[in-house]
Amino acid sequence: MGRVGRFILKVAAVLILIVSAGTFALSLFTGETRNGDNLQSEFDYLITVGISQSGEESSWKDANTASFMDTFVKSNGYEAVYADAGSDQEKQIEDVEGFIKQGVDYIILNPISEIGWDDVLEDAKKAHIPVILVNNGIDTDDSSLYSCMLGSDYGKQMKKAGKWLDEYLKEEDEKKAEEEKAAADAQREAEQTESEAVEDSAEDSQKMDSKASDSSKATDSKTSVDGSKTTDSSSNISGNTRTESSDSSTSILNKIIKGSSSAKDQTDSTEEEQTEEDITIKIAAIQESIGSEEQLTRAQGYQTMLEKYSDWEMVAQQTGDNSREEAQKVMKLFLEQEPDLRVVFAESDEMALGAIDAIEESGKTCGEDGDIIVISFGGSKAGIEAVKEGKLNVTFECNPNQGPKAAELIQRLESDISIDKEQYVEETYFDTTMDLDEIIDNRTY
Repeated sequence: MGRVGRFILKVAAVLILIVSAGTFALSLFTGETRNGDNLQSEFDYLITVGISQSGEESSWKDANTASFMDTFVKSNGYEAVYADAGSDQEKQIEDVEGFIKQGVDYIILNPISEIGWDDVLEDAKKAHIPVILVNNGIDTDDSSLYSCMLGSDYGKQMKKAGKWLDEYLKEEDEKKAEEEKAAADAQREAEQTESEAVEDSAEDSQKMDSKASDSSKATDSKTSVDGSKTTDSSSNISGNTRTESSDSSTSILNKIIKGSSSAKDQTDSTEEEQTEEDITIKIAAIQESIGSEEQLTRAQGYQTMLEKYSDWEMVAQQTGDNSREEAQKVMKLFLEQEPDLRVVFAESDEMALGAIDAIEESGKTCGEDGDIIVISFGGSKAGIEAVKEGKLNVTFECNPNQGPKAAELIQRLESDISIDKEQYVEETYFDTTMDLDEIIDNRTY
């Protein structure tokens, strides 16, 4: 239904809902907006958008609200009516009821809770006011109560995070293999150098023995019997010296070979033990509020990861209540229970920072080349700065700039173009392979 048809239906609905219907109808038919601005025709009026925000408790929410307010301005053909529910669902329902009574053209609703919305959204439907949900869905059996749900694609984020972790672990294995190969090559080179030195020493000893023997043979044959005996004795000593020297060289060489073989056996044994011990990648998750759409979608994403990567194991999951302090406590508990923990997922940048605090407090390291890999969801300025500092490995963006996409959807509805129930904003991720300085400078949240 286009603007004209919806306008006619809306006039009829508003006449029923508003006590001052006569005044309101008169303003419409005299060519004025609800603000009393004179217009040339019905098509010239500003599209009024009621925006119900769940709360302003974070920089992300601030940026989300700013995106809507910067988009729905008169210069773009809109008039915004804003209400902050302050995390109070009863107030938020009252705010939406107020939008309906005002006769707004569209409602953008970021619901505090998934339940309890059927009645008020039924009123909006009767008033022919399309509702666009943002960031969170609702639990209802009647999907016609809202036009679509706009937000982050948590499922897609989880697939990207799994792929990123898999590639990162492979790169780590390749780097480790290269380091071990370089160490082994250096060890073989050192052993070869030492072996050659021993062989050279043995050759020098044999030459000295040969010279001593030749000198003995050249002794005057007319030497007395005692002299002859002395010569024989000297010859025996020389022979014994040569034999002892040769045996000594052989003994040193055998010791080197035996030592090298023993070292190799020990290395092979250690590698075998490490392979058996490190074959499982132990993972933990610090979760959003239990039962929220984000938490439930990410939980399914973890399950999909574990099915795809058989050597990964989820060993611990617990909510961090989207708090840095609470996440620090949870991470401390994880480290006590799982000392071999390799990866932690934090479902917000704020909780990731808390996890990092606990890891550093324990004496372990995190981030690139650290003991523990930390993966976060948010893409906030603080999160990207932690990536730049080398403490956070990667943060996947939850884009708050939803205003332009919401305006695009409204224009499609204005033109009677059907839209999908699920709508997503463009999102990316940030790690150390990127130039983060410019990104941080331009970040608004």
